[in-house]
Order: sequence, then C-alpha cells, then structure tokens
Amino acid sequence: MIATLLKHEFIRTRGMLAAILGIGVLLTVVGTLMTATGWIVIAELGSILAFIVISVLVPALQIGLAFDFWFSSFRRTGYFTQTLPIKGSTIYWSKALWGTLITIAGLGISVLLSAMFWAALGPSMMMSGNLFAEIGALADFLPTGPAVAIVAFVVISYVGWLMQLLFAATIGSGKALGRLSIGGPIIVYLVAYTISQIILLLGLLLIPLAVEVTESGARIIQAGLLSEMLTELQLSSAPTESASGGTAIVPLGFIPPMLLIYVVSIWWSVRNWNKKIALA
Repeated sequence: MIATLLKHEFIRTRGMLAAILGIGVLLTVVGTLMTATGWIVIAELGSILAFIVISVLVPALQIGLAFDFWFSSFRRTGYFTQTLPIKGSTIYWSKALWGTLITIAGLGISVLLSAMFWAALGPSMMMSGNLFAEIGALADFLPTGPAVAIVAFVVISYVGWLMQLLFAATIGSGKALGRLSIGGPIIVYLVAYTISQIILLLGLLLIPLAVEVTESGARIIQAGLLSEMLTELQLSSAPTESASGGTAIVPLGFIPPMLLIYVVSIWWSVRNWNKKIALA
C-alpha cells in the first residue's frame, strides 16, 4: 500500500518539484558562469546568486511539499484523500516518506551544484577547484566518527524541519484553525517555532553534553554551555576555549531536545490523522 501511495505522491508532485529544481539549477549555472568571468562586480554578484540558490534549494522543495501536503489533505482534493479506505497514519507516513526521500535527494543535488560552483569560486580564492578534494583534505584532520555524525546531523535536521512543517499543516487544519485556510498552519508553525527555540536554548544551556576538540582529536564530555561560561568567567579566559588555551568546547545540549521535538511532532501528527482526520 505504501508503494502505491508513493507512486501517487510522485505523480502529483513531479511537476512542482521539477520546476523548483529546474529554476534552482538554471540560476546556479548562471551564478557559476558569472563567477567564472573573474570580473569583480559580475563575479561577486554571481557568487552571491549561486550561494543563495544552493542554500535555499532544499527548503524550497520542502515548503513546496508541505504546501502540497496541506492542499491535498485538507483543501480541494482533501475530501478524496480522507475518504480512502486506508488508515490515516498510513497516508501520513507515505507523504512523510516521500518528503524525506525528496529531502535527501535535494541534499545530494545541492552537493553537486556546490561542486560545480566551487570549480569557479575555488581558483579565485587560491584554492583547488575540486570541492571533493578540499573536503577530503579537511577529512584528514577529522576522525571518521565525528564526520559521519556531522553528516547524520545535517540530514536529520533537514528531515526534522520537514516533519515540523507537516505537523503545522496537520494541526493548523483542525477544527479550531481550519477555517483560517493557510493561516491556520502558519499560526501553528510560528507558535511551535517559538516554543522550540526556547526549549533548544534551555537544552543548550543546561544539558551537560559537549564535544571537546583538541589537537589530538575530539571526544564527548559532560559539559553544559552555562557551566562552561561560568567556569571561563572564573578563569577570565575566552568563553569558547578552556583553560589550556588549545582546547575548544562545542556545546551539544540542544540535540536531545531537538530530537524530542521531532519525535513529538511526528507522534502528534500521526495521532491526529488516526483519531481526528482519518475516515477509514
């Protein structure tokens, strides 16, 4: 059943996704060619254009998918979706899975576009035009574990943001806010975003989880940002360095609450699809 639903997700969204990707690739090519000219003003404008387009490509895809999720579930075509003889959570998971696949694919395309852009930008900065060679050189100083963790964190962050968008579309289309049309999801997203930022800040300050980076490598330690700030103030040293001067502390206390927020968003959405939305 999931495979069938994924097929329909592909058919319904392929035009929109192709348009976003096409525009993104075209603008990145234009920006890269402008950068390659080496002309000061033109090259700088091209670099800014390419950088912005590559940065917003995946979020643009996700916003497009979130809008389609809202429109196909709760607006004009929503009646057909809600009358399918399928459990609500199954419909939700198919849409969430499709969005996750597109997000990962978008990240891969962004990397390829970045490599193309870097081929023009790198030489102007007295660096190699091969982005992957530069990343490889950086990876020589970074252990495999932390490198994999960084990649996983980036992917989870993007997928988690998509789940929050789907959460806002689901809760914002309930009885209380559904009459506001697109305003309902926007209100839910803004409220959820504000609450999330407060929770993440508290986690960053209070949860004793950090990475200690030294010349010999990196390791997980029990240290919160607030405790580190107090310690460094007592030692009258920079807040981003330890007493040894050669050790940097990177607080990670925001990660546990961030993951919890993603899980709660998914759980709440599934609950609504099963109990308050699904007609199966």
